[in-house]
Amino acid sequence: MKVFLSHSSRDEQLVTKIKDGLLSPVFSDNNIFYSSLVESGIDAGEDWHDVLRKRVDESDIVMPVITKSFDKSSICQRELGMALALEKEIVPLVVQGWNDPLTRLQCIKISDEDAMLLWLEKNFKKISGNNKKKFSSASFRRKISEVLNLVSTYDISECKKTKKLERGEVFEQIIDATLSVVSIKHSENIRTDIKKALKQPVLPERFLYETPLGAKRWRELCADPHYIAYSESIKFWNQICASVISKIDENTLKSAPDFISLGTGTGHKDEIILSELLKHCSSGTLFYYPYDISRDMLQCAHEKMLANDQIKERIKIKSVIGDFGEISDFYGPVFDWRKESNIVAFLGNTLGNMADECVFLGNLYNTMLSGDYLILEVRLKTDRLEAGGDEERRKRFNFSPLEELGIEYDSSKLNYTPGSKLSQIDKAVSMKGIYTEFEYDGDVYENTTLCCINFYDFEPLITELKNIGFDICFEQRSENATLGVILAFKA
Repeated sequence: MKVFLSHSSRDEQLVTKIKDGLLSPVFSDNNIFYSSLVESGIDAGEDWHDVLRKRVDESDIVMPVITKSFDKSSICQRELGMALALEKEIVPLVVQGWNDPLTRLQCIKISDEDAMLLWLEKNFKKISGNNKKKFSSASFRRKISEVLNLVSTYDISECKKTKKLERGEVFEQIIDATLSVVSIKHSENIRTDIKKALKQPVLPERFLYETPLGAKRWRELCADPHYIAYSESIKFWNQICASVISKIDENTLKSAPDFISLGTGTGHKDEIILSELLKHCSSGTLFYYPYDISRDMLQCAHEKMLANDQIKERIKIKSVIGDFGEISDFYGPVFDWRKESNIVAFLGNTLGNMADECVFLGNLYNTMLSGDYLILEVRLKTDRLEAGGDEERRKRFNFSPLEELGIEYDSSKLNYTPGSKLSQIDKAVSMKGIYTEFEYDGDVYENTTLCCINFYDFEPLITELKNIGFDICFEQRSENATLGVILAFKA
């Protein structure tokens, strides 16, 4: 079975990685053609149009590697036209962008590991027949992570570079959007992880954002002007950001510190903080580390910074995909790389979604370096606990992990109610989102807590931070006392 890899010459490094890591274990090397490979390419003096048509005609599968460069290449469009005219099996591998002729074809997104694995296994079985050779899914998982590391450099259109930047490498006038992947400790299939977690008291909050559907629903919720949990937070940060940053040591600010955002959300609050930080940085490049479980959230943060001309000219973006629980494995080797201090932001009541926040804060303190700052935002306890916004939109967001399992949505089964306190912080109260009943994989689940939001009493939270070892530099409540921001320092 022969494969024709159609690609832009600008994407040679990426396509070689795809060929070596993903296709060669299934289709032997001499059955894979792509023009960038000398051994299988076009010899000097040959008519490239005739050679390409012959190669397409001889192939069983044509795989266009879809990138922005592919869309702009007339040769790639011609190769695709040949494949369509010859009625070849066309399997587009989408890295970025989209092309109208492909809208009727079933594509594979390079980021969809499960779909890619399924396709490779299917073709491996066709080729191997009845022999005893086995397909190694474990080897595939290792290879796909290498490919995805490289793919991440193609995610930002402004990053016009042909190779992945290593940590600390600087190219003039280029936003460094290299994506570093922490070794996320979960199984090969997120559905397996969700099912295992269904018996826990609260479904881990990472499942709300980790899937593309969950990330999409979150962005839609934040776009609702009546979702006060978000809109009030943006308003509050616009009011107090200058005061927060002014409490950071002047020498730290002038040196262009590293800014680490744990849970980037839409990137809007990061943009506010970065704009203020850059006012104080007299020289140098500020390194921005958006850290999230969701590639889609990181992409959202990238786009936010690239849309701001004043920010993008003075920062380097180093995205990290991983669970917050893994940050201790990553903090030292990366955030200690430069001598400048780190400013860690934990915003949007992300802390309030945790059931073991004291453990997390303690681990974070032990991980942080002397001279680092923590900016913490939380929701505060009031007489009436509410988030505002369209209730149905909030429900669909909280339901997204079950939707990933294929569970049919029933709005009447998801209810929000004050529940028993899950927070480890004194005097905090909890609001739970409970789905009354559903069936999955032969099992019946009742009263599953899909989400939990902790609302804090400000003083006990500040006391807990002091007990952990932090020095408190700044604290402020919003005008309506629904939000609180703390700036803490590790001496």
